[in-house]
Amino acid sequence: MEKVSEAAFSSYVATEDLIGHILDDHHISFAFCYLASHFALDLVDENDVNEIMAHIETHRKELVEAISKND
Repeated sequence: MEKVSEAAFSSYVATEDLIGHILDDHHISFAFCYLASHFALDLVDENDVNEIMAHIETHRKELVEAISKND
């Protein structure tokens, strides 16, 4: 568990300096940390993470709408 948490946190901090503005969106931040933790567990590879994040960023509006329907 500590490995996963550390991977998510360190990835977030390192990436925030590079592209911080996009991580201001809490949905994007959650997805990024979720994927970073799965990357640390070798459940996804770098290409998977990049593809999924690109999809999430491209469809951010639809993501927010779907989440808000479940509130």
